[in-house]
Amino acid sequence: MPMNEESIMTRSHRTGILMLAAIVAAAAGCASALGQAPAPVARAGASAAPVRIVDHAGGEPVAWARFGQCQFGLPIKQDDVTGLSTAVDANAHEANVQRCLDKAVAERVNVLVLPELGLAVPAAMRERIVARLQKAAADRDMVIIAGSYYDNDRYSRSVVIGRGWIEEGYKVRPSRFEASPRAGMGMREGKHVLLVRTRYGRFAVVVCVDLISDEVQYALRELATRGELDVIVNVNYNPAAWEFLIEANSFVRRHPVFASITNVTAAPEGTHCMENGKPHDDGVCFGHTAVFADAHTDAGEFPNNVQTMARQLPADFLSGGKPALPFDHLVGDVGAFREGLLVYELNLRLNREPATANAPDQGYPTIRDVHVVDL
Repeated sequence: MPMNEESIMTRSHRTGILMLAAIVAAAAGCASALGQAPAPVARAGASAAPVRIVDHAGGEPVAWARFGQCQFGLPIKQDDVTGLSTAVDANAHEANVQRCLDKAVAERVNVLVLPELGLAVPAAMRERIVARLQKAAADRDMVIIAGSYYDNDRYSRSVVIGRGWIEEGYKVRPSRFEASPRAGMGMREGKHVLLVRTRYGRFAVVVCVDLISDEVQYALRELATRGELDVIVNVNYNPAAWEFLIEANSFVRRHPVFASITNVTAAPEGTHCMENGKPHDDGVCFGHTAVFADAHTDAGEFPNNVQTMARQLPADFLSGGKPALPFDHLVGDVGAFREGLLVYELNLRLNREPATANAPDQGYPTIRDVHVVDL
C-alpha cells in the first residue's frame, strides 16, 4: 500500500467529529531529555480536543481480545532544523520492531502496541516497517498501534494498522521539548484525538502528554461516560513513568474502561537511576509499560483480580500485599529497566453496573493471562 512522507493515511472512511466542552488545559514534557519530569503549562479557556471516530469493526466482535504492549530501548537525537526527535540508530530500531512483531505473533496477540516514536526513522525505512506491519495485520487479522513519527508539516502522527486499512491520528499537545524555541521550529499542535472501532474493541489512541492534558482528558472521559470507549491506549516516550501510571489509574477507577501505557526503557548507567551500583527506579527512569483494569479487592467474589494480579506488580506499588491507592487498578507492568512484551487478555463484555454481583453477563473476570515475555 503506497504512502508518502507527509501522510501514511490516504483513504477515506466513515468518520465523526465530536466536539466536547472543556475549560482548562495542561501540557507537559514528552519525548523529553533523560531524567526530566513533565512540567504542566496552564492554558486558560482552552476548548476540549475534537475526536475523530473511524469504524473498522468488520467481522464478528470477540469476547476476549489478546493485547501485547512492547517496551524496548530507543535512543533518540534531535533534527538540527526542527528540533524534533528521530532514532539514533534506525537499523537497530527496525530490528527492535521486528522482535516485537515476532513475539506478538508467537503469543497470538490480536492488538500490538509500540511506543511513541515507534516510526521515527527515515521515510524509506518507515515505509518498509509499515509495509511489514500491514502484512502481519492482514495475515494474522491483527490491529497494530505502531507508535508515532513527525511528518513534513511537523505534526506528531500516531499510526494504527488493521487488515486492509490504516489510520493516522495526532498528538494534540506538544511538550515543552517539542515546542520550545531553543529546539528550532518544533511540533505543531495536533488536530484531533483518534478513536478506532474494531472487532477487538474501541481504542482512543493518545500520545504521551495528551493523557495528562485537560483538553484530551475531558474528551476521553465524556466518551467513557457515554459508553463509546473500551480502551485508552497511551503511547509515550517519557522518563516520568509513574505520573502516567497514576493518571491511567484514575481513568479506570472512575470509568468502565481499560487503560494501557506503553513507554520505552533506558539504561540506568550514568544517570540518577543508580543507587549503590544497582538500578534504582524513583519514578523518573522511563519504562513501566502497563495495563489497568477494574480489579476488585475480593478475590473470592471476583477471581483473578487484585490478589492474583498483585504478584505481577513491583514491590514499590504494593502496600500490605495490595496495590497502593494510586495504583489500585494496575494489574500488569514490565518495569523500568526491562525489554519485554506485556501480554494479557481483556474481557470486552465488561459491564460494571451493578458492580456487586458476579453475574456471568457482567464480564468478570475483566482481565486474565497477564505475563511478560522477554524480547
